[in-house]
Amino acid sequence: MIPLIYVLHNGNLYGLEQMALATLDGLSDEFKPHLFAPEGDVIKEAKKMGFETQSFSSKTDLTMKLRLLFSAHKELGFIATDLSHSYAVILLNTFYRRRVKHLHIVCGDENSNYARASRLNKFDVTFIALSEEVKEKLIAFDTRQDRIRVIENFMSEKRKEIVPCRLPFDKNGVKNVVIISRLEPRKKIDLLLDALDFKPQLSSVDFTIYGTGSELESLKKRARGRHQNVHFAGFDENISQKLADADLYIHLCPLQSSGLMILEAMAAQVPVLVSDSGGIGSMISHNINGFNFKANDFQHLAIRLDELSTAPFNLLNAIAKGGKHLLNIRFSPENSIEKYRRSIWGQKVQAVDLSRGKLIL
Repeated sequence: MIPLIYVLHNGNLYGLEQMALATLDGLSDEFKPHLFAPEGDVIKEAKKMGFETQSFSSKTDLTMKLRLLFSAHKELGFIATDLSHSYAVILLNTFYRRRVKHLHIVCGDENSNYARASRLNKFDVTFIALSEEVKEKLIAFDTRQDRIRVIENFMSEKRKEIVPCRLPFDKNGVKNVVIISRLEPRKKIDLLLDALDFKPQLSSVDFTIYGTGSELESLKKRARGRHQNVHFAGFDENISQKLADADLYIHLCPLQSSGLMILEAMAAQVPVLVSDSGGIGSMISHNINGFNFKANDFQHLAIRLDELSTAPFNLLNAIAKGGKHLLNIRFSPENSIEKYRRSIWGQKVQAVDLSRGKLIL
């Protein structure tokens, strides 16, 4: 089988890393999955799934380990999440001259990531944008428009089957709210504390924040004594159950292009409250499949949380149902995996699918 190499710049098991595993799994009947990443939880999980794995400690180490696959195969699929990964493959193929289908996923939300992507314009690289907003930004930074494909995140059917689900609401109001996020400035966790300062009556709602990062200690210090209803729980291996026990999931970042935890919440039938900007803002229709608030506006966040603290239980159940419907239709694995398949095979996809009794027009 042709190897499909997916390279990650992080060894953790957050959204991007889980999507890598789901993508490799979805394509494993056509390719032999290989995951390259720094040592960490994602390598351990990939081994459990039966994938070939390689950990690397530097750009040079990665290049040397990729070299072994290039020497052994005439055709390869390759998915990069960092510019250095793409450069490594381009450099190797200068010598080996293999048939490589090269996908480059644009990660992160800083403008510098979009600007750097355009450096690959002169090479045979397909750019994967995780939302239409990312595509627009790539175009604005002069990335070749004809090479951009939009493939949104998804949740595999295997994952849906094991996600714990929240019981239907039988009482009004949300009382137990969770945030699952890296604690970094761009994630805007401080916006929650600003909102609680603005509306002290929200002290009746419990907020639990899962995650670690550079802002952990400063956020804990600020919340200590002033907001006894805010709890910092760090990393929790049973995070899926913690999410299913909640009444509401909040996503505060105004810039993020996509977010797997939003999909996890929908699968768990937990209503979501998100910023109305970025790729995630475009996912949610307020009062239909979730709730939103004005980006970077702590006063509007406070108002929205106050409303939700007394929201009718039938509304909360309807929103949870709307989220689950959105997950199953728009973010189905069939849609996204087929787009990856097309991006890799190109015109070959018709022959591949005909062998399965499927015709892709």
